[in-house]
Amino acid sequence: MSARPLARGRGGLPGVVHRNLRQIRSTTWTLADAAGLRLAVCRPVEHHDCDPHLGTVTRDAFVGETIRIPVMLRNRSGRRRALVLSAGPLLREDGVAGGVPTIDPGTLDLLETASGLVVIGVEVTPAFGTGYEYTSTVTVTSRCCDPQVLRVRLRVRPDGRAPTFGVCCAGDAPPGPRRRSPARPAR
Repeated sequence: MSARPLARGRGGLPGVVHRNLRQIRSTTWTLADAAGLRLAVCRPVEHHDCDPHLGTVTRDAFVGETIRIPVMLRNRSGRRRALVLSAGPLLREDGVAGGVPTIDPGTLDLLETASGLVVIGVEVTPAFGTGYEYTSTVTVTSRCCDPQVLRVRLRVRPDGRAPTFGVCCAGDAPPGPRRRSPARPAR
């Protein structure tokens, strides 16, 4: 066995140690990280091309309807990301709340450049006023990333625009101006 001298980097340190020290200086890593203990420390941001506002999804609905809004989220970060989604209440312009949307699934684990489907559900109960527009924000967070926001806008249609159907019972006398209802005795 022959003994080879260690390659020396700048300052007389071996090349591997020099590279590791340079890595430590260029990130927010600590000495524990250099020793192989991975801590939950994020690297400094290299570029700022992420808009905190992802966009807006708009839907119309009637009171009594349950709507589902499918949304695709694509990972653009170049590394695996676990996304956590949370929704705020649907509020009208004057601050009155209508309800809180549900998100299914609440977390997405996306590989590099992968996309995932999220469904935002809203049950339009009578607590929603007809003819109003409600807005909610869905916050998308991931470790070491700034949160991003997707706006959900719901326009509740007035009652007069909901489809209306007349219901009758077989055997009932057709309504007319001189007909008496069979349930009422004559006077």
